[in-house]
Amino acid sequence: MWGLCACGAKPAVEPTAAVTTATTTTATGETTVTVSKVSGLITSVVDNGAEMLAAPVTPTIWRAPTDNDMKIQSKWYAQQFDKMVVKCYGTSAKIEDKSVVITASVSLGAAPVRPAVKMTLTYTFAKDCPVRVSCHAEVSNDAIWLPRFGFRFVLPENFEDITYFGHGPYESYEDKRLASRMGLFRTTATENFEHYVRPQENMAHADSRWMSVANSAGH
Repeated sequence: MWGLCACGAKPAVEPTAAVTTATTTTATGETTVTVSKVSGLITSVVDNGAEMLAAPVTPTIWRAPTDNDMKIQSKWYAQQFDKMVVKCYGTSAKIEDKSVVITASVSLGAAPVRPAVKMTLTYTFAKDCPVRVSCHAEVSNDAIWLPRFGFRFVLPENFEDITYFGHGPYESYEDKRLASRMGLFRTTATENFEHYVRPQENMAHADSRWMSVANSAGH
C-alpha cells in the first residue's frame, strides 16, 4: 500500500466526488485526484492549482537489466516484459465510512503472451490523506521471476527536490548498503543519478520509510 499526502498540517476535510462517463474526480481540501474509468489509473493529481503528474501512475514490472541479470534477461525479453501495457476490465466507486473508494480490475500484458500479472487496485480517498492505494496482485504461473513490481510516477521536470528517510546518502540496495546509514536525507533528482558507463538502474535507497518530491514552490 502507498499513499499520496500533502505535506504540512492542514484541516481535515471529507472528500467529495464528481463522476463523468470517462473519469471519477475526488476533491479533498485543495487536492483533486482523477481516476480514469478507461485505464483504471490515476491520471491527474492537482494540489493548490498545480498539476503533479506528467503521465498516469502506472503499475510496472520492468526495469533496465543490470550486469547481474545477464543469464535471465533473455527470458524477460522473450516473455515481453519490456512491452507490458495496462488493460482495464472495469471500475466501480462507492462511499464507505465517509471515504470515497474506487476499485479497478487491471492486468499487465503484451501480445501474444497471456497477462503476466492481474491486479485489483483500490483507491481510497479520506479526509486525512488525498489518496491511498492498495494493490492485490496475482502473477501468472507462466511468468518467470519478475524484474520488479511497483508503480511508475512521471513528474513535471521542475520537481527536483527530494527528501527521504532511508539508507543514504549513497546508493544502497538489499545487498549493497554497508557504506550507507539510516537517516533523513535531502537531494535533487539531478544529483540522485549515477552516470554508469553502461546505463542501468541506479541510486536506490534501501529500506526507505517515506519520501517526498517537490518543486521550488513546495508542491
